[in-house]
Amino acid sequence: MNCKYLKLFIACLLSLSLVLGGSTGVMACNKKTPKKVVMVIAQKNFEDSELFKPKAILEASGAKVIIASKTTDEAIGMNGAKVKPDIKISDIHANKYDALIVVGGSGSIDTLWEDLDLRSVAQKAYKKCKLVCAICAAPVVLAKAGILDGKQATMYPWDEGIKELEKYGAIYTDQEVVVDGKIITGRNPDASAAFGQKIAQKLGISK
Repeated sequence: MNCKYLKLFIACLLSLSLVLGGSTGVMACNKKTPKKVVMVIAQKNFEDSELFKPKAILEASGAKVIIASKTTDEAIGMNGAKVKPDIKISDIHANKYDALIVVGGSGSIDTLWEDLDLRSVAQKAYKKCKLVCAICAAPVVLAKAGILDGKQATMYPWDEGIKELEKYGAIYTDQEVVVDGKIITGRNPDASAAFGQKIAQKLGISK
């Protein structure tokens, strides 16, 4: 091959490699890190639909969902669902997640309302401007953590629970889903899908 043409051939190969390398770099930069969400459930009697409906919506939107409870032993829902939590509540590091979601059900009243580890996680998540969410009976957890003072919130329409919510400064609002800044609350199991969709929307991943 003539030297002139050989040099031209090499130059073309170099140009092609730069173009391909550059496009690969652009692809790598454009690749988004999936949102990470931790959903907290009671070990016994969490509300099944309040876990599974938002979880399905978030996963379908590309989020990675981690389930936490008091222990990693099998948890049982009010309607019989069985779930093995991924981590313990005490092992949640708020800075690793984009959203904290506390699931309701009678078990949340029995155990999560007074869980000091969960309160601490909620406080840290709120201070770090993460989404902090709760549904049904679980918004009282956020109230007891001191992050609903002066905030609008909803919960299961139950007088004793509403009194507990308002005791810590929350403004009870009887709506399906209530958003106040980085806090999202849902009313009851029937609001599970709308609750999940609103969280996905606030995370910027809704479809």
